[in-house]
Formats: sequence, structure tokens, C-alpha cells
Amino acid sequence: MQAHGHTVICVSARRNTMDHRIELEEALPKGVKVLLSYDEPKRDFALRNNYVVDIWIDDSPEVIGG
Repeated sequence: MQAHGHTVICVSARRNTMDHRIELEEALPKGVKVLLSYDEPKRDFALRNNYVVDIWIDDSPEVIGG
């Protein structure tokens, strides 16, 4: 997706700890930004960080929010 000019981000509901950040950054391809929203709905957190997400891929879509 990145090779075709798309911005790819990972928005996780995990707490913003160094352990969680490192785990995700090591598991994801280079250049994928990691956002850790914890208590905030993922969509709201992404917007507050200036990301408008067009496509969500999530195993728990209920935590994305409205």
C-alpha cells in the first residue's frame, strides 16, 4: 500500500508504553506510524492526531468508534 502512495497507520487501543510501541513497530513494515489510543475510541484518536482514515481493518471494530 505504501509503495502505491498510501499512508498506512496502526491505531491500537493499547496503552502508550514503550513495550507496546516497540512490539508493534517491530511487527509492522518500516514507515507504518503507530498510534496507541488506550481509553479513547480509535477514530477520535486518529482525528486528533490529524489522520482521516478511509479504510479500517480491525479484529474488534466496536473500538473504532463513530
